Amino acid sequence: MALTEFRIKALRPRATLYRVADGKGLCVEVTPSGSKLWRYRYRHANKATMVSFGAWPEVSLAAARERHMEARAVLRLGVAPAAERQATKTRAVHAAANTFGAIALEWFGKQVAGMAQATQKKARLHLGLPHAKEAMPNRLPRQRPLIPPTFSLRPIRDLGPVDVLAVLRPVETKGHMETAHRMQQRISQVFRYAIATGRAERDPTTDIRGALAPVVSTSRAALTNPLDISRLLRALEGYEGKPATRAALRLSPLLFVRPGELRAMEWVEIDWD
Repeated sequence: MALTEFRIKALRPRATLYRVADGKGLCVEVTPSGSKLWRYRYRHANKATMVSFGAWPEVSLAAARERHMEARAVLRLGVAPAAERQATKTRAVHAAANTFGAIALEWFGKQVAGMAQATQKKARLHLGLPHAKEAMPNRLPRQRPLIPPTFSLRPIRDLGPVDVLAVLRPVETKGHMETAHRMQQRISQVFRYAIATGRAERDPTTDIRGALAPVVSTSRAALTNPLDISRLLRALEGYEGKPATRAALRLSPLLFVRPGELRAMEWVEIDWD
């Protein structure tokens, strides 16, 4: 007599475990604690074995029968359903370890020692990696990664040129041309690392070269005429903004460092002698 949802619900626990058959090896196993577990009993290579399909009611009767049919189809091919399930789990674990996000994080871990803190933050942003705990104070909002989880969680072997371009287009559309090109470079670095470690076969970013709008840079000619330089120095001296900005502007022509270096300069870096 085939099982029904009503019959399964009516099953009561006993002192010892017992099973009620649905047919062709599928049964529900009732434990002394009251759990009702789906089991498929079969023979493979002249050996009796069993595979679990989960617990009722989380797995309904219809779902259990569907899994039962799939397992029987696998068995007809000469493969044990339990072995096929283990192989599926192994493939899932392997795929999870070889997603773009996992490999990008691995690549970043090998490169981070040679990166400045600002470069680390940009690399995390460009690759969609989680923020470091100390990256920003809690009171400041964290910037969202530019690469969505739907891209990061996919196996890197499954990603092609169209997928990469789909990630870069929204950034390009917002007018952030340089950021889009930086992202393409970082993504390419991750793919090349995956190729070197045997987890990818090619770098799809090579197929989208020229697909992004170019970065338009403006040439800023240096001042070479002494009269122009004197005007600049007088303008810097006459600036009446914030004290820190005034100090930076006056120091700049004396030290000849980049603005970022001047801003982050520390007292210990100055040779007073």
